[in-house]
Amino acid sequence: MAGVVCPFGGVPGAPALQLQPQIRPPARVFRVLSGSIWWQRIYWDWRQYVAALSVGLAAVPPNLGPRTGPGIYFTDRQSLEGLPTPTQFTHRLSLYGPTAYQCYLYGCALIKFTTPAVPLLTPPGLTAGGAREWQAAGNVPMAHGMVVTSVEPDGRWYQMPI
Repeated sequence: MAGVVCPFGGVPGAPALQLQPQIRPPARVFRVLSGSIWWQRIYWDWRQYVAALSVGLAAVPPNLGPRTGPGIYFTDRQSLEGLPTPTQFTHRLSLYGPTAYQCYLYGCALIKFTTPAVPLLTPPGLTAGGAREWQAAGNVPMAHGMVVTSVEPDGRWYQMPI
């Protein structure tokens, strides 16, 4: 995999780090979404939110998780090291079904944000693929200062500050 650069550091193709669960998540964490969910349900709503604020309308920012879910899952940077493609992200994070398929087709969006100051719903643990995971109670609204790393199906990636 000469010339391949991983968006979160590490060496592509190297054995995955053998991580252990951590009680407390780091200060900055990542939410992983399929590219289609990011572009159609969050980014577009974010642009509408910003436009509404620019003309003085009251608006509510979109959330990073489903409207009906009890909370959102997130991971840390170390769990993402050495992964250059959406396929590898889905395996490491144990994303299955429609989400994995959408990542294969449309890539992944990895949203970096400040760890929410809310209780955790589940004990900290590891995904079946070995990534650390936490689940926050409630949702997390999009906010200025977040950074989105979009990873295309072929491994190309770019960052978008929000």
